[in-house]
Amino acid sequence: MVSDGVSVCLFGAYGTLFDVTAALSRHNGDLGDKTGPLKSLWRNRQSEHARKANQMAEYENFWHLISHGLDEVMAELNLDNPVLRAKLMDCFLRPELYPDVKGALTALSERNVKTAILSNGAPFMLIAAVKNAGIQDLLKQLISVDPARHYLPHPSVYQLAVDELNSQAGRICFLSADSDDVAAASDFGLQAVWINRLGRQWELPSAPLVHEISTLAELSALLPT
Repeated sequence: MVSDGVSVCLFGAYGTLFDVTAALSRHNGDLGDKTGPLKSLWRNRQSEHARKANQMAEYENFWHLISHGLDEVMAELNLDNPVLRAKLMDCFLRPELYPDVKGALTALSERNVKTAILSNGAPFMLIAAVKNAGIQDLLKQLISVDPARHYLPHPSVYQLAVDELNSQAGRICFLSADSDDVAAASDFGLQAVWINRLGRQWELPSAPLVHEISTLAELSALLPT
């Protein structure tokens, strides 16, 4: 159980609330035997580019970052299809919603716990994803990393969230499916929870895991009554 005094549940977006991989699966027919490689390579390329941007302090918003990554991967896989490219990019604007999300957000609303998103996504991406998923009434705030000009898990991003939410770090419960993000948020002082949807092993021995759930349906039991 997280400590008393939590007033905000702050969620990562992609991979936490939104299932981009499932959205990409809508185009399996177009990708054929390149479906698996494209999903894996594009995801890895996003992480790689974001990490380099943080290290070099050369920020560009997430839409441009994933766009460059997709162009690289499509070139590597010999995919020259502008129409398909547009469809793949659209998956970040119209991602699938994990089935446990609406129930969890509704339960938090009924307990008067504020809910918000903290994401690498550009503001227009988050607005579109939330609206298309039909959860705009269940989230009070959408916080993009854009003003910090760094990507998660840079400390300045968590400070941005604290400032935007007008809250103390220890009163924010931060939930993410990204283990690096969870470890960094915990180190910053947020009450961080790992959503381990895939049943993986925690691979960060230098950063002890404090809280873990396998589905958002378990969140209510983790929060103090």
